[in-house]
Amino acid sequence: MSFLRYRLFPSLLFIWVMTGCSAKKDDPSPLAGQADLVEKVWTSNQVDFVLDGKTYSEKTPGATGNWLFRKDGTYRTTDEDGKTEQGTWELSGNRIKLRYEESTAVDYLTITRLEDRTLVLNLIENLDLTKKEEAYTPSELTYFTMANHYLDRLNLDISKNRKLAINATLVVK
Repeated sequence: MSFLRYRLFPSLLFIWVMTGCSAKKDDPSPLAGQADLVEKVWTSNQVDFVLDGKTYSEKTPGATGNWLFRKDGTYRTTDEDGKTEQGTWELSGNRIKLRYEESTAVDYLTITRLEDRTLVLNLIENLDLTKKEEAYTPSELTYFTMANHYLDRLNLDISKNRKLAINATLVVK
C-alpha cells in the first residue's frame, strides 16, 4: 500500500500535470491577424468548386467582386454588377464571422491561406447536395446556385454528387 501512496500516485499525478498543461499541438495557429486583412481591396482571382473530392477551377480575375475589411469592424463587398453589400465582421483564429446589414443572417468563412497579397477563403465546406433546395439556408442556397451555374456549363450534374466545398482565392492588386 505504501508503494501506491508514495511512489505510483505521485508519479501519475506528475505525468497528468505535465501533459495536461502542455500546449495542444493540433490547435491551428492563426494564419492572419486583423492587420493582415484590413484596408486592402481583395479582388476575386479564382473559385474552386470541390465535388466529392474532385476540384473544378474557374479563373475569375475580378469577375466575382471585391472585398474591403475595415479597421472599425465593418466590411463592404461589391459584385461584378456593382451591387454593394455591407455589414460587420470579426476575426477569431482563422475564421471570419460576417453579419449582414439589413439582415440577421451570419456567415462564417475560413482562412485557409494568407501570404503576401493572396488570401484563400473556404466559403463552404461539405454542403450536403442530397438535400432538397428548400432545405438550404439562404447562404447555402447561394453557394449551391453558384456552383450549379458554373458546373452546369461543364455539363456536370451537381445532383449526382454528395458533398460540395467552395474555395475563393482573392488577391490585392
